[in-house]
Amino acid sequence: MQNPEFYIEKLKKIHAKIRDAVIEKMKTSKDAHGIDRFEHGDFIYNVDVEAEKILEQEFERWGKEEPVVLVAEGIGRKAYGGAEADCKTIVVVDPIDGTREIMYARRPAWAIAGVAPYKEDATLDDIELTVQTAIGKNIFGENEVLWAVKGQGAYIEKDGGKAERLKTLQDDEIEHRFITFQSYFEGFRKPVTDIQEEVLSKFVTPKPGQALTFEDNYLSTAGLLYFLATGRQSAVIDLRPKITDGLGNHVYDVCSFLIATEAGASIDFYDENNSSKIPLSLDSKVGFRAYANEKLKNKIDPILDKVLEEKGYGAPSRS
Repeated sequence: MQNPEFYIEKLKKIHAKIRDAVIEKMKTSKDAHGIDRFEHGDFIYNVDVEAEKILEQEFERWGKEEPVVLVAEGIGRKAYGGAEADCKTIVVVDPIDGTREIMYARRPAWAIAGVAPYKEDATLDDIELTVQTAIGKNIFGENEVLWAVKGQGAYIEKDGGKAERLKTLQDDEIEHRFITFQSYFEGFRKPVTDIQEEVLSKFVTPKPGQALTFEDNYLSTAGLLYFLATGRQSAVIDLRPKITDGLGNHVYDVCSFLIATEAGASIDFYDENNSSKIPLSLDSKVGFRAYANEKLKNKIDPILDKVLEEKGYGAPSRS
């Protein structure tokens, strides 16, 4: 990608404005938890609307510098500064990934963005740059910003300090590691748990009074991929498009994946049609298997494939 610094700095500034506005809204407003509307399978809360306003304003300004396509939660797909055919770039954005986490002051949500060269049939595979900013401080009281450029590694910056290169876990240990099968909502927890128990039983023998694997259903896909990228998570597996009707990530929920893969993770995406080529559209329902490294993928994936086949779900296509 030409001039990646331009996109990194621009997105960092947009994210910072969103972060500051969202935190102020949560501190001062009594209606931030209210539901504004439901669209594309997502509840849009009043605090989301605050972030959308800033995003639209910033892309109006961006469009005056160069034509650009935005694909975003709450806004849709829209060209700024010209028609789509005039644009050289598509930017996929979720202004708040993990709204419920920040809305109830549990832990940070994330502003995330992925940048791809423009083409009409662009997919997740075309994303070449990502930026991810915490909305809320980490447990050490630091503001965090992460970014990656394809082929150039992934980095994290804390409180504006020196950027540090990220690296995922390099071992294939399963005991005493976080391995999350996402099961956020009612209606599909049991089938996910059944699959999870069967897969992990191949590697871990339960012992009375001992917990040997850990799970964290962080209500933010970007948050879980952040843990993967920073070496605090071994695997994140989202089976929603395979075992539910109509549930899954949108492309904007997973648009920061490049940070994890550039840090060493292995991620395979698939959609509700079992395809690994995910269009940059609002309608795709996206699942994935994300591992900290290839060794873990090669260890767990064949077992997961077998369990899915036995339960009649079939194994997903590979990227």
